[in-house]
Amino acid sequence: MIPYFDAHCDSLTAALDSGVPLDSDTLAARLDAGTFSKREQIYAVYGDSNQKELSGLLERAAALFVKSDKRPKGCLAIEGAEVIGCDPMRLKSAYEMGVRVTGITWNHANVLSGSCMEDTRRGLSEVGEEYLERALELGMFIDISHLSDSGAGSVISRASGRVLASHSNSRTVCASPRNLSDYLYLRLVEAGGMCGINLYTPFLKSRGQATVADVVAHIRYLAGLSGSVANLCLGCDFDGCDRLPRGIGSAADLPLLYDAMIESGFSKQQTDDIFYNNLYNFMRR
Repeated sequence: MIPYFDAHCDSLTAALDSGVPLDSDTLAARLDAGTFSKREQIYAVYGDSNQKELSGLLERAAALFVKSDKRPKGCLAIEGAEVIGCDPMRLKSAYEMGVRVTGITWNHANVLSGSCMEDTRRGLSEVGEEYLERALELGMFIDISHLSDSGAGSVISRASGRVLASHSNSRTVCASPRNLSDYLYLRLVEAGGMCGINLYTPFLKSRGQATVADVVAHIRYLAGLSGSVANLCLGCDFDGCDRLPRGIGSAADLPLLYDAMIESGFSKQQTDDIFYNNLYNFMRR
């Protein structure tokens, strides 16, 4: 069995949409106790400006999270501040519902900032800075995945030790705007942040079907860039993407990645750190 602590999945949103519990066999992020020695998961609640039914979404998600007694340990994350109307004053109630991580945008820009896909040169607005400060005052972690480079840079500068890119890879290895540039990754490392490796094929390679070797290539590149695996974890994006590496259909298949890392030269300690220890220690600061 292997340890597993993942920084991002969309299973909670998928469960709400389909009316199934979080331990349903239909979800890719199902974490079978027979596969994992230790299991923790950060569950994202997704929302953006194109959605019409955001009212009460976080409340419904939190209620499902609480009543799912068979789920692994974990917490809630906001993916796109539209979930709470981009309102800094609603962060406290979100925290009280179990949210410990908040992103600022999804792929669409909003009043807080430009995103990696829209209005990409715009950083944090005045209300975006207020949102950031309020989240930090509450003790939340700030997620820069989906954020514009300018916005991400501002967050890194002001959220040392509490910033992560929950599901992003290397932009040098795969030139997607959803991935981190070398500059941003090194700034993230300097700030004591974390980067969760995403398993979505278009974020792993520019063309064709990704394999586990492509995942290992991103890990190896980022580890080589900083000289350590200490700032890397998993951010698989299960139930939020439909093109996973060959051989991986759900979390139950992750021993394939674990074994591939060992076979490619990573030590068991380094592999355990990426699979569990790094994120565990980060989230308990």
